[in-house]
Amino acid sequence: LQGEALLGEVVSAYESAHQDKTQGCPQSVCLTQDLVGAYANVDGPGWAQERIAAVDETMARIDPSWSCHGCLSVERATAMADSGQTREALLYLKDQRKVQQRAGEEPSRFFVLTEVEQYLSLGESQTALKLLDESEEQADEDDPSEMMTRQLLRARALAMEGKIDAAAELLPDFDDIGIEK
Repeated sequence: LQGEALLGEVVSAYESAHQDKTQGCPQSVCLTQDLVGAYANVDGPGWAQERIAAVDETMARIDPSWSCHGCLSVERATAMADSGQTREALLYLKDQRKVQQRAGEEPSRFFVLTEVEQYLSLGESQTALKLLDESEEQADEDDPSEMMTRQLLRARALAMEGKIDAAAELLPDFDDIGIEK
């Protein structure tokens, strides 16, 4: 989350983790997510192609049963959307959902929230609301960040549906918005 202040350090760690001697280390995969996250925070659209390339390189050496497969799928889809390929990002997520399910894995709740974001970006608020409803049982009620994200996505979808009062009721009070320092 530090963006440009730590970008050089993240790039260096990524390069160290992707040498031949560290290819078998599962944590080297995690550094890919750190790298693309830093790029996204510095300039998401500007670094979109580099993010996609880094994810693709790492995805080529992991199995869909790994939990990081879903995380990296989300990172790639977000980079695709940042490069103006929102419809393609959504199709990619649908394909990755099937790949994960064939491997016996269910998409994470963050995977689902990324799908919701893509549907909203495409103006498909009804589909976004349906997906939010279907994934409600999966939500981690003990994670305030996730719950706030779900609430804001639902408010956005309702506003797009013209249900302004219902959307406004979901908006948090200013004092309830946590800002990380």
